[in-house]
Amino acid sequence: MSKFSIEDLTMKEVTVIEQKSGISLSALADEGTPQGPLMTAIYWVAKKRENASFKYEQAENATFKEVSAYIGSLNEEDADPNANG
Repeated sequence: MSKFSIEDLTMKEVTVIEQKSGISLSALADEGTPQGPLMTAIYWVAKKRENASFKYEQAENATFKEVSAYIGSLNEEDADPNANG
């Protein structure tokens, strides 16, 4: 399995994530934005690439640790330990 990247999402997947979560992907950078709905929707879309029968409920029941490990950091500053700031 290759590492998941937000940049590899198709526009259809972006639309589905935004519709399912009710939050724009551009809100990922906003510290006050609830991350749970976005992470759940992103995880669901990513897992469906591997298993078309993967259910949204399965994504909702996944642990934070499991989802975080799969989709990685959603904040680029957190993803790069050498980032300034």
